[in-house]
Amino acid sequence: RDDAISEVAEGLKHLGKAEKLMVHTSGVTPSDVFAPWFSRFGAFYPFQSFSIDRELIFSDIPICYYANNTEDNRFLNAIGLALGCKTYPINDKERAILHVNGVFVNNFTNYLYQISWDMTKQEGIPFDLLRPLILETAQKVMLHPPENMQTGPAIRGDKKSMKRHL
Repeated sequence: RDDAISEVAEGLKHLGKAEKLMVHTSGVTPSDVFAPWFSRFGAFYPFQSFSIDRELIFSDIPICYYANNTEDNRFLNAIGLALGCKTYPINDKERAILHVNGVFVNNFTNYLYQISWDMTKQEGIPFDLLRPLILETAQKVMLHPPENMQTGPAIRGDKKSMKRHL
């Protein structure tokens, strides 16, 4: 839990304020959460959604990092590169903005998938019919700006079809 970071940091304060670099992996917790107990602090943020039953290729995960001094920034970057990841130096504000955008593209879309799951199940339509469309949409947005990938009645301005959907 993000709100446990300060509790854990306080419990580790015996390690020495000036000696140890303390980082967390939270998308939204400011790195200075460590400041009361440590003088060297930052964040090492693997930008990915993790699920217990999914095995990921860690080198495909971007690593965002920040430390409150130049030497530690270089160190965190080196760790990310050693893991085979692309690394990005981002500050606390940028990391929080990135995190909320991750919520938009991950959790919000997943919620929409759940609505479709429920609707198709209720009507006896296999959800599997939607899977190729979901994949195609995701693949297109990997190559092009999302606004250029809009299709269907919305892009055509087909108000009659949109009204039928409603």
